[in-house]
Amino acid sequence: MKKEKPRRCGKEFKNFLLEYCSNELEVQTKKFNNQNLSDEKVNFFLFQSIKNKEEISKMLFNITYFYDRNYVGNKDFIQIPSLKDLIYNISKYPVILVCKENSDLLGITTLKYENNDSIFSNPYFPTKNENILIITGILTKLNNNNEKRIPNIGKSLFKSCIRCAYNINLKEKVRIISKIDCRNVNSFMAMTNAVKELRNEGIKIQIFITGYYEVLNKFNEIIEAPTFIIEVDLNGNKKIQHCITKFSYDSCNIESLNLSLKKIIEKNTKEIKSNIGYDRWKKVIYHKICPIDALNIEINVANSANGNNRIPMFSYIYEDYIENKVNL
Repeated sequence: MKKEKPRRCGKEFKNFLLEYCSNELEVQTKKFNNQNLSDEKVNFFLFQSIKNKEEISKMLFNITYFYDRNYVGNKDFIQIPSLKDLIYNISKYPVILVCKENSDLLGITTLKYENNDSIFSNPYFPTKNENILIITGILTKLNNNNEKRIPNIGKSLFKSCIRCAYNINLKEKVRIISKIDCRNVNSFMAMTNAVKELRNEGIKIQIFITGYYEVLNKFNEIIEAPTFIIEVDLNGNKKIQHCITKFSYDSCNIESLNLSLKKIIEKNTKEIKSNIGYDRWKKVIYHKICPIDALNIEINVANSANGNNRIPMFSYIYEDYIENKVNL
């Protein structure tokens, strides 16, 4: 029997993806509220479901403000989108929101997708002629002493994206990944715990590190901490290494931190091949490795993520909104 080619990423696939996401978020809303011990109900939904122009403008500002106020961790762990980036993402990809009944934002993520004609199109994860879904920008509301925090929002966003991809993969071949800084334990645990829960619900999937990338300047100096590519095996039958793997960064030299982190990853992984690509002036080396079961990975961050916290920039966010909202 001739194997069907994957549906190419275009307008048809975008509409297909939006439909699957919308159906999944209805399911996730019911599941979350049934399991949530809090009296407050939440709603998982697509930004694209908002039709009123005034409400769209208001939500755009709320999202940019939300990112600014609620991400104060290590600046390397998440790229805060500008309003222009956000508008572009909404025009191209499903943007998933979680809100209270009073419309207060609790969480957000964007489910990007690509299907590249060349392995050089995306140096961070080189693929060709494959539908790739990418979970990006997951952020949840910070703890507030004046109100009770609703837990498990981040994990539930991961679950929604993965379950959506799983259901799509039953009809159209797709892969789903997330790019996670090698020190970002919170995101790593949220994604692996999401997979554990989905497996407990009877969905046969696996999660593994498929590779990592490093970014270098023109002097071949590594300028970012290595980033893991975490993939979910939607078919549940990929051969992966299930042994315990430990990434311990307590011996890292802080003065040459990025290089030290890379050496520790090299020591604990087996490389299959590497690809060199470029993102403008940056050189990107992607290392494909023998896949490692992410459920059996232990990460000791030590002090490798200290001293690089982001500071909110509300004045800049507001100016950006005023400048760009005329283009809505």
